[in-house]
Amino acid sequence: MADKNELKNMVLMFRVSELQLLLGLTSQSRCGRKTELMQRALNMLDRGVSSHVQNKIKELYQRFVTRGSTSSSSSVLTNHSNPQMTSSVGGGGGVPAVGGGQGRPVSAVHKGLSELLNQQNGTPMAAPVTYPEVRFKHLPFYDVLAELVRPVSLVPRNSSRQQEMKINFCFSEEHLKQISNSRDISPTTNKVDFRVQVQMRFCVLDVSARQPDCFPTTICVKVNGAVAALPNPIPTNKPGAVPKRPSRPVDITQLCRFSTSLSNSISIAWTVEDNRHYCVVIYLVRKLNSQILLERLQKTSILKPEHTKKLISEKLTLESDNDLALTSLRISLICPLGKMRMSIPCRSQTCDHLQCFDSITFLQMNEKKPTWFCPVCDRPAEFNKLIIDGFISEIIRDSNDSTEIELTKDGAWSVTRSEELTTEDKHNNNNNNNNSSNNFSNCNSTANNSSSTGDDNRCLNMDTSNGLYDSHF
Repeated sequence: MADKNELKNMVLMFRVSELQLLLGLTSQSRCGRKTELMQRALNMLDRGVSSHVQNKIKELYQRFVTRGSTSSSSSVLTNHSNPQMTSSVGGGGGVPAVGGGQGRPVSAVHKGLSELLNQQNGTPMAAPVTYPEVRFKHLPFYDVLAELVRPVSLVPRNSSRQQEMKINFCFSEEHLKQISNSRDISPTTNKVDFRVQVQMRFCVLDVSARQPDCFPTTICVKVNGAVAALPNPIPTNKPGAVPKRPSRPVDITQLCRFSTSLSNSISIAWTVEDNRHYCVVIYLVRKLNSQILLERLQKTSILKPEHTKKLISEKLTLESDNDLALTSLRISLICPLGKMRMSIPCRSQTCDHLQCFDSITFLQMNEKKPTWFCPVCDRPAEFNKLIIDGFISEIIRDSNDSTEIELTKDGAWSVTRSEELTTEDKHNNNNNNNNSSNNFSNCNSTANNSSSTGDDNRCLNMDTSNGLYDSHF
């Protein structure tokens, strides 16, 4: 009996027609979008299928492999006179022809590069040059599982400003297993997503330090013939300035062929820039979320209270030497990001201030839009430099609902005077309100009594007058 994961990897390669054929074989509904058909087929495999169905899956997959191999052979025969037409990096095996898939629509800015990728002019292409010493900046929300393609330089092949390069890579059985097991389907949109992703990154070719993501000014990427969606350029109002793309990686998982026998072909077309060269790398990564990073932060980066007390003492001593005569420091317990009381205070080791911000809010904001800047001093605050302040955490736990505290040189703390006055004023206001309510009630009671007495007197006078009137007559 075939391995279930192996069958799933085969099914993930199927098109709509093949999925419908497979579902019809098992008397299941063949209606719906591709994601729905795919989910139906995968659920069927989870429940278990007969050997007949397994053989049918292998047969359909073999047709796909044969079709891909035939296209690859045609491509090789066409380029036989130019053996350097297509180079293989990090992969190995046959080179499939770039398919005629429509992919996503290409913007007018990159139309020329897209046409360049579709040309078959037979011009020899320069072999990619690897730079293993190039180091990319670490991305906190991704764990690198494997390096599918080592850092490759975008080398011009001629004097033209528009250049093209092709890279091929293959998956191993372990890679496919990791991707397949990370599959996640949204219950609302039925969109298939993967927590283990194939990630492409670009940077400036520089081996002196770790490099952030950086794209060439004009670039177009195709994966197996389909245009890959790159981050949109950020508009600029500066005259003569060229819009740049955000420093983010590119997820190409959905465009890849999940097979060990078929290699994935990546075509990159870009415009050469003066005195600046770029590099590209392809990783297999696991995507993380803010909760996972928070757990890691709590396990490895908690600063003991003694360290913070020592830092407070040093700061106040330094201020005293400068004749400023400061005897205390004020710290706000309100997060500058969420404008609410902090729950897990943290700050960067590279910052000079003691003021903290809420780690949960900070990580959630960077998960949506990674900037990694301190909200207090606006300096870089990388994840690997963050620390949870144990002393401020204790103060938050023991200070009830206070929003500002005062720290002294000996490490003692107290609620600030303004905070005490505010609390005192609230207490006095409550007492005044209670007293006013009581006075108001007493006044109403007195008024009611007075009103009743007046009515009685008026009645008495009327009776008296009536008595006199009657006796008079």
